[in-house]
Amino acid sequence: MNTEVPANFILMTTISNKTKYEYIYRVNRAIDYIWAHAVENLDLGKIAKEACLSKYHFHRIFHNQMGETVNEFVRRQRLEFAFFKLGVEENKSITEIALECGFSSSQNFTKAFKKHFDVSPKFVRGEYNWYKMRGIGGPVNKLSEKEDLPRTIYCSDTGHEWINSLTKKVREQKRPMRVNVVEMPSFHLAYIRIIGHDHEKHRQARKKISLWAKERGLLNENSLLIGVLNSDGFVTTPEKFSYDICLTIPRKYININERLNIRDIPGGKYAVYHCETDKHDTEEEWVRLFIDWLPSSGYKIDTRHAYQIYCNDYDEHPLKHMIADLCIPIKLI
Repeated sequence: MNTEVPANFILMTTISNKTKYEYIYRVNRAIDYIWAHAVENLDLGKIAKEACLSKYHFHRIFHNQMGETVNEFVRRQRLEFAFFKLGVEENKSITEIALECGFSSSQNFTKAFKKHFDVSPKFVRGEYNWYKMRGIGGPVNKLSEKEDLPRTIYCSDTGHEWINSLTKKVREQKRPMRVNVVEMPSFHLAYIRIIGHDHEKHRQARKKISLWAKERGLLNENSLLIGVLNSDGFVTTPEKFSYDICLTIPRKYININERLNIRDIPGGKYAVYHCETDKHDTEEEWVRLFIDWLPSSGYKIDTRHAYQIYCNDYDEHPLKHMIADLCIPIKLI
């Protein structure tokens, strides 16, 4: 097995590669636990127990690997999820969303939200929600004053300019889209987690996990290579953006002596967009799916993870194109 250190680890030269992999595995287990129990009363002891480490040792390793404390990470995950839910679950009150995202009261939620994003939950719900950020139903540059915008990645001048330019391009270049509404199965996945945006690290992770599966007889014609989006790129800053490179594996596979993380993603109704693009231009196709298809589809976005299924190895494509199925979770309006 290739022993190159995965992309989401800050090198610590005083420990062995085996220990580094062990720490990565344990921190990822803790993160998966946080995501699964984010609305509960999480404390450091519970999370450290999931990683099979003492509280002190786990806190130090987590901070070194993730660049933020456990409490900061938990709070950010809850706030970013709340930002998303404010835009797509308009039938729920702000108080309901606050409680669903792990806050004890709407007052505590509003205070934390304003501190993190610089604006209130009410403002985001009404003026800068999930759909408006993506230019669905109107231009994203409706709000011209920078100080009126929440503190997100695309509220910078360059970010706002980029998404406006991309939205304009998609609207001007309307073309046929192959989108099917499908009941997708749940998937049992081995994964390598990447923190930050780096196309080369994505490429290396895809090759690494495929080689891992091939060496163990787990790779066959039914295997799927999947990229799962753990973060919302419109809200999460690039250095904290989380993305899992995953491979479907048999549910009976027992991971005993190896430190490769396993996760499940639920099935359900998804819009599946089959597309071919330059290997680094999937952002445009995601925007196309949201702007050209979603508004008139009769569906709205759901809160499950979006993901893409890789249909080819773009390094072997004559034009270096990526062929993929982009999958967004949906529900009826």
